[in-house]
Amino acid sequence: DQAKLRPRSLPNPTRDTIAPKPSWFGGLGRFATFGGAGLAVAACLLAVISGPGVLRDLQSDYATGTNEIRTITFEDGSMVTLAPESAISVAYDTNERHVRLLDGEAFFEVFPNPERPFRVATSDVETTVLGTAFDVLQAEDGVDVSVEHGLVRVDYAKGDVRAVSETLGAGQSVHMNWSGTATRRDMPVSHVATWRQQQLVARDQPLGTVIDQLRRYYDGKIIVLDDALASEPVTGVYNLADPLEALYGIARAQNADLWQVSPWVVIVSR
Repeated sequence: DQAKLRPRSLPNPTRDTIAPKPSWFGGLGRFATFGGAGLAVAACLLAVISGPGVLRDLQSDYATGTNEIRTITFEDGSMVTLAPESAISVAYDTNERHVRLLDGEAFFEVFPNPERPFRVATSDVETTVLGTAFDVLQAEDGVDVSVEHGLVRVDYAKGDVRAVSETLGAGQSVHMNWSGTATRRDMPVSHVATWRQQQLVARDQPLGTVIDQLRRYYDGKIIVLDDALASEPVTGVYNLADPLEALYGIARAQNADLWQVSPWVVIVSR
């Protein structure tokens, strides 16, 4: 039967405060009340979630958990704000400042230094700046870079060959997919990294991509069963402080249904 979800209030993330992660092992006993199917779901989720997370944490210098936002100041005065469930590694030397975005999303405010370019790498996509403020999101199908002020260069390279290069100014963004295709668009500067204000602004984005961002704020699992539904465009402004209510709003707009399998699992489908 379809169950009615009741929005619950989540703790507001604070700067440099780590939110508690869900206790999956503690939840297994409760899943037992749903029978063998519930236990199977729990086991699958544990295998999917814990493996990549452990590897990410081993590689990273800084990381955030669910519903946690954290700001780090580097030795040169540059700052990075990590979105929930994000991770970076940092390598500074005398010639350049290099950050690798291992997972998630980050907003950078770079102290200008022409002698030491600031580079952010995500797989085959690299963003280079001297002094600016910009956001980088690692999505399932590629990388999104958007600029609040200043100029950045976004390169897609395979090996030593730079195949695609885009220069962005304030209010501009680019989506670079993993094959190197660049899609540019203009946006209001106020829409850059709105997650810092607990807002998710979607403009004709696939439902699956929007829900990927919601997942970082929900202490559980959101599953989309319908591939066609996941590809439908979503436009709207949603409150990240209440991800379940945001999910309700998205589902209503797409005429989709929600089922609550357990306190930790929500299914979205037709």
